Amino acid sequence: MRMDLKTAEALTSEEARDTLLMFRHIGDDPLSIQESFRGLFPKKVAEALGEVRALRRRATVKFSRGLDMFFTRPLLEQASSEQVAEYRAARFQKANIKTVFDPCCGIGSDSIALARLGIEVFASDKDPIALHFAKTNAEVYQAKVNFSLTDASEEIPPKGAIFIDPARRR
Repeated sequence: MRMDLKTAEALTSEEARDTLLMFRHIGDDPLSIQESFRGLFPKKVAEALGEVRALRRRATVKFSRGLDMFFTRPLLEQASSEQVAEYRAARFQKANIKTVFDPCCGIGSDSIALARLGIEVFASDKDPIALHFAKTNAEVYQAKVNFSLTDASEEIPPKGAIFIDPARRR
């Protein structure tokens, strides 16, 4: 399913979050769950809610808070796992790095891990949906990250270290 920013924003609304919470542990049949969402939301949002719910269940392998995070299928597949992100962040901390620039942040897993260790993080992505979900995921982990919608090839990094893990797909 191809998602647009308006749908991504609808998914992270309070109403959609509450609905996802209600359906967190109810059954595994994606079609019946999607049908339940259709009665509550417009078709496009209901389909996206069904997909996010399914992705969240898969995300629990990568993230301790996977049931609360937001993804698209490609963004989840490309995201660094929480364990890998924490390992990388610890290396920055051990090197006494205070500021890190993450110009291809995706859903924010590395930026979140860095911020949780007290490192100041400036994260950006050129994909507005990825950036919207990164901001929301940072809230889930209560991590303070400075986000901006920018193409890495056009951005001047702030002072500090650079962490870059670009998408491996077009």
